[in-house]
Amino acid sequence: MRQFSREQKQQALAEREAGLSLNEICQKYRISRKTFLKWKEEERLANLERVPKAEYDALWLQHQVLRQQYRELKENIAIATAQLEARRELLARLLPKGEEQ
Repeated sequence: MRQFSREQKQQALAEREAGLSLNEICQKYRISRKTFLKWKEEERLANLERVPKAEYDALWLQHQVLRQQYRELKENIAIATAQLEARRELLARLLPKGEEQ
């Protein structure tokens, strides 16, 4: 099995970011898609390790805030959808047949 340096792996990842297709990269480096995805995950984890704890904590807090906002938006959409459906049903009962829009 061929060994790749970290620089070679980063080069392949950079080429993907630059727009080269996954198939082209896999052919060029003679690797499988699974290997490329493994390299991508390794790089992601390496980048996480380089993030200072204070910055990581701030990002985590921001992530939690965004998740809460997302949950609230989903709830608001559910409520608005239910209200709209109730109004449609009420309108259908109040308007004579043929006048519904």
